[in-house]
Amino acid sequence: MSIADNQIVHLPASIGMLSSLATLWVDHNQISELPPSIGQLNNVQSLALDFNQLNSLPNQFGDMTALVTLTISHNLLKYLPTSIGNLPNLRILDLNHNMLRSLPQTVGFLRLMSELKCNANQLTTVPTTIGECTALRQLDLSFNAISALPLEIGRLTKMKQLLLNNNRLDSIPASIGTMTLLQELNLFENPLKGLPTELGNIQKLKTLVVDVNQLRTLPATIGALGQLRELQLGDNRIENLPASIGSLTSLNTLILTDNNLPEIPAEIGYLTNLTFLSLSGNPITSLPLEIGGLSALRALNLAKNSLISLPVSIGDLALLQVLHLHENELEALPESIGDLSALTDLRLDHNNLTSLPPEVGVMSSLTELLLDGNQLNTLPLSIGRLTELQVLNLDGNRLSLLPPEVAGMTALRELWVHDNKLSVVPEGIADLTNLNVLTLSNNELTVLPANMTRLVSLNELWIKDNNLKSHPFRQGLLPNLRVLLVDMGVKVV
Repeated sequence: MSIADNQIVHLPASIGMLSSLATLWVDHNQISELPPSIGQLNNVQSLALDFNQLNSLPNQFGDMTALVTLTISHNLLKYLPTSIGNLPNLRILDLNHNMLRSLPQTVGFLRLMSELKCNANQLTTVPTTIGECTALRQLDLSFNAISALPLEIGRLTKMKQLLLNNNRLDSIPASIGTMTLLQELNLFENPLKGLPTELGNIQKLKTLVVDVNQLRTLPATIGALGQLRELQLGDNRIENLPASIGSLTSLNTLILTDNNLPEIPAEIGYLTNLTFLSLSGNPITSLPLEIGGLSALRALNLAKNSLISLPVSIGDLALLQVLHLHENELEALPESIGDLSALTDLRLDHNNLTSLPPEVGVMSSLTELLLDGNQLNTLPLSIGRLTELQVLNLDGNRLSLLPPEVAGMTALRELWVHDNKLSVVPEGIADLTNLNVLTLSNNELTVLPANMTRLVSLNELWIKDNNLKSHPFRQGLLPNLRVLLVDMGVKVV
């Protein structure tokens, strides 16, 4: 029976007379208490009380011995009656989004329970009797204030998913290593200072999330997790990676953003199934040649490091689509960069580049190329061969001219060239008829080509802070223009 979403404020005591009920869904109402007679519904197997205003449950709840599924999420419960342990057939218990400060010890009597959800409560501890719930396969204790786990948690040997993220854990008991069937372990945003070596025993683990903790090292045994596909370790204090990381040959995703890594071990080259690697926000000064062995890599984030150069082997990443290298100290690019024929997104902004190799023009799949904040004096003529390029940012360089070959970039929608030393704009720029944004401010221009009025797709045009005496853009000539920045200010057309 379903009486969900009916603005019901209370249930009548006579509800207990419906003794043959097998299903009762009373979710999404405004019920603040349940009548004791609800305990007489001893044939109900599924009871949904989610999204009400319940602040307690009657002791008679424990008389509903046929219950298999009980969901009470999004209420105001501060405690559970001890009689909750009298539900011998309970398999699923959902207590998410309440105000529970503890779970009763009697929860250990729920020997058939396979799924316990208790996230977004106010738990500070976990009862030791949780170890008696040996049928548990899914346990969600995330978003609480738990500071320690009982050793007995290791008795949950059938566990497949354990969510402990957003708590106050500073350590994990070694007994977790007995959860040999565990596939997902989430420890995101805790003050963990280390991981137990026994973690290496969980050889079926596929997802391990430990971002936003206080780790400085990883146990060498992490290399034993041969089935691991996703490893997230961002925003820690990790200073080195064990060589055994190269044994994680099933890994698809590796996130090491915002740590203290000065280098990457050569063994990383063994991760031939890796598709996403983020190493941004570290003090890395160089990359091992072996990085070219990451033959499946699609996205590589190396932003905000201290890289001066790239290894020639970077060109071996034939499937790479996204490469972020912004905010480093790169002075030059290897010619092999041109071998990245699948690359669509290349960020090189805020480095120390003075030139680009001609091979850049071979990167025929590029749609976005960011080079702002460098020291570029010239562009290679081959840049005009980037016929798929849609965004090109050259702001804040030292360019005195754009090569006429830019006219070949006919897919270009945004061309940013302000804060350079341009004295002339090539007439071929008028062939870029898909341009929506063109910025030429703060250069040394004295005249603009008259044929620029052919740029009929322009929405935004910056030409202020030059030496222009006039410009060809009379009202109405650019029908889609919305913003025109000239020396007289901003004109919204």
